[in-house]
Amino acid sequence: MVTKGIPNLYNKICMDLDSQYFIDWVTDTASPCPGMICKSVVWYVKSDRWYLEEANYDSFEEEKSTWYARRYTGRYPQSNSSNVMKHFKLEKEERLITTNGKERPVVAVSRAVDDWWNPANTARHEKNWLCIPLFSYKERHTQEYVLNDQQLKNGTSFYIPSYYDTFPGLNFESSVRFQSIQMIKEEHLTPVKMLCSTREPQMSRPFGLTRLGLELLMYHFYSQFNLFPELNEAGTNYALFKEEVIERIKSARS
Repeated sequence: MVTKGIPNLYNKICMDLDSQYFIDWVTDTASPCPGMICKSVVWYVKSDRWYLEEANYDSFEEEKSTWYARRYTGRYPQSNSSNVMKHFKLEKEERLITTNGKERPVVAVSRAVDDWWNPANTARHEKNWLCIPLFSYKERHTQEYVLNDQQLKNGTSFYIPSYYDTFPGLNFESSVRFQSIQMIKEEHLTPVKMLCSTREPQMSRPFGLTRLGLELLMYHFYSQFNLFPELNEAGTNYALFKEEVIERIKSARS
């Protein structure tokens, strides 16, 4: 595995700022908690999206019916067959439009209980987490590209380091992609674990961004809207962290 960013840089700076790491072990719970890195099936947009249009409907053996996959161009599909609507439990004005998806690691940000669909029935309220998926860097991402992310110069992403020495982390450098932020059912989240050899008993433990790490991540997200100038004020943890990252990367490359 070739590391393109500077290993452990975030941990060192966070310790200097506030005496806590950027990523650390989660020891209090095996359930999702803010900052925890979990895995789940998530959606994301690459290029084309699709919707279904009836091709051949078999009224005697509905399971043998077939559909066309039509490319979604941004125009709302005008018709939807009764068979498609019945099979996917669509309402009159609903359409089934697909996007890409796969199992990925995510950063769990905040828990919410959704009562929109069944306000009076608490047993049917959905327990969800606001999550941001992680995407691993590929060969096409040059070291300059990765270092640019690590210096918080890209408003659409946030660099997440891989594991280092005895510090926890994923097996690869990755980037939080803000375009794919989404709500995920709590039951669909599984904490990612790795072997912790520095604590007894030695066992696989969950890990995630610390409170400071999550604060820096969300500050970076909200700072892109230019609605909260106080987020970029000198002296905040975010401003100090960004300044220090840029300076240390500059020094390491000189």
